[in-house]
Amino acid sequence: IKQIRRGRESATDTYLDITAADGDRAYNFSTMALSLAAGSLPKDHAAAVIENMAAQGVTQGYMPPLPENKLPRGKVFYGMARDEMRKIAQNVNTNWSIQDGKLQMVPLNAYMPGEIPVITAATGMIGMPEQTQNGIKVKTLLNPAIKIGSVIKLDNASIQKYRYNLARNQSANN
Repeated sequence: IKQIRRGRESATDTYLDITAADGDRAYNFSTMALSLAAGSLPKDHAAAVIENMAAQGVTQGYMPPLPENKLPRGKVFYGMARDEMRKIAQNVNTNWSIQDGKLQMVPLNAYMPGEIPVITAATGMIGMPEQTQNGIKVKTLLNPAIKIGSVIKLDNASIQKYRYNLARNQSANN
């Protein structure tokens, strides 16, 4: 926890705003100066970054099977470990994050394996889920079962459908 802030929205409603960062020291301070020989694999590159971040307390978490493409030449890592991890993730079509002190890699077209939390009013959902152009927007109380890169289950009947704004289109045609 980096910072907490208490406030009041009304005479009866208060809030606690928490700014927290997991793996913050590894993300901000891990640097690399390393080279790997020709024939190295993407999993070797990810392992080198994780090994470098280990000094700041980060270990390997979920990692999907990565491509077995051997590099024809050596690979040089120089600079911030986070920048090198960003390049690796982009090359193998994944997103990466640090959760619970573990570096996780999740494919862009998949999610992390594990139990799927069901989000309902009984489990902490606030208001109703709403469909947008970019997906479904849902608000919930803090739930440790929901993680970056994981999937949740919603009842489709409770989702408010997206409503296209015709007024905006009409003004563009005038």
